[in-house]
Amino acid sequence: MGWPKPLSAHRITARPIHKPARMCHRWRRPMSIRLSRVGRLTAGILPGSMRAMLGVPLEWIRGVCKRVMVINGLGDPNAANCRRRVRLALFWLGLSLIASPAWGWGGTGHRMICEIAWQHLTPAARREVQGLLRVERGSSRFNESCTWADRIRGDSRYDFLAPWHYLNLPPGTTRYRDRHCPRQGCVVRAIEETRAILADSRHSRRERLDALRLLGHFVGDVHQPLHVSHARDRGGTLRTVRYGDDPAPISLHKVWDDRLLDHWDADWRPVSLRMARALAMDERRLWSKGDAADWAMESFRLTEDQVYPQALDDVIDASEIAAAQRLVETRLRQAGWRLAGLLNSALDP
Repeated sequence: MGWPKPLSAHRITARPIHKPARMCHRWRRPMSIRLSRVGRLTAGILPGSMRAMLGVPLEWIRGVCKRVMVINGLGDPNAANCRRRVRLALFWLGLSLIASPAWGWGGTGHRMICEIAWQHLTPAARREVQGLLRVERGSSRFNESCTWADRIRGDSRYDFLAPWHYLNLPPGTTRYRDRHCPRQGCVVRAIEETRAILADSRHSRRERLDALRLLGHFVGDVHQPLHVSHARDRGGTLRTVRYGDDPAPISLHKVWDDRLLDHWDADWRPVSLRMARALAMDERRLWSKGDAADWAMESFRLTEDQVYPQALDDVIDASEIAAAQRLVETRLRQAGWRLAGLLNSALDP
């Protein structure tokens, strides 16, 4: 089922992205690219650090733990077992809060981007894409392959891909630099390196298939403004707003992932074909310039100049929705055209 270990083990990066890590005998890959702060604390937690982290008395933690263990029949409620249970609970809590990033555009947006790209592939590049898709049964449509990165979210072998979907930048950043991409990776480096694997015939067809599917997805992600944003609100996932007349608050990220594209869910393919045909020559020339870092900075400027200001009053009203939908359409068209350029250069040089 594709890479059974991090892409870095397949020469995904030109420089080492982490020190040698303890290997898992089953999948032969590092147990973790880099432990999160919660992971580091819970990997070897002590009573003092536990109390400091949670901000509550240790005796209270032990009392609750013992009661839960007795009620649920979880074994002898002694201090050692309680520490182990709390350690495990904190570990999984840390994973749920940190290891699961936001995922861009939702299925509709990713399908539309890849359908636009498909319409602009050269005949030779199309044949290469079709040949790679035939490597795996049930993977025959390119537009569906671009949602694969979301469908493998539950597969622990691909946990290392989580940071590759986004890029966090300090507020006010005006230029991307390599230091902005952490050791565990980011969407800019992911685009560069999956494109390199796809173009290199020395890699197995299975590896190149996975690179194709990831490249299509990551190009979509880097064009979603909130995938290049601030770490403090996790790309808008911690920021809630009211969307139009909907009384229930939702995350700002979900607005840009899904709600702004809801009206295309039923007819996304004909809309995509219309967008592909509507690309003007001056747009094609302009959007052919730059690279993944430039596209990321486009998204970041949009995030700071338009997306965050729209949400200052915690409401996205009808006029703001209309403006945001026009922006979304532009970003989808840009992503599709640029993805086609990457695929043509990699598969039909």
